[in-house]
Amino acid sequence: MEHAVDFNSHLALDRFLECVGKSGLVAESVMEKMRSPSYRAEEEIRTTSDCAHHLWVNGSVTGWQLHSLLQSRYKGFFLGDYKLLDRLDDRSSVAARRFQLEAAIAEVRADNLADELRDAMLRELEACVRALG
Repeated sequence: MEHAVDFNSHLALDRFLECVGKSGLVAESVMEKMRSPSYRAEEEIRTTSDCAHHLWVNGSVTGWQLHSLLQSRYKGFFLGDYKLLDRLDDRSSVAARRFQLEAAIAEVRADNLADELRDAMLRELEACVRALG
């Protein structure tokens, strides 16, 4: 479930970038660009809202992640090695995620993949299912 995104923020741009960096959501190479005044000028990124919009449009963060980051919250985006794209707060969303993962497992099993690749993908997907409980 993608959240409606409100890019308005009273958070200072430097503080927002600090939160994004601490979150671990965005690659360091992207963060270096976002910290660069020349890159921001080139991309017309003048405010926190501009920066947030840029990260969202380029797929660096989801609406839910952005909503938290704009409130200075930079923790809670990972479950073990897995990046959370949305909240896992109620049983119905967990059930939906489990269904999606089980469908992916069935698809991987049906695909004509090399045994080693298929086994690795299945291990990762099954670990996700176990993490959901």
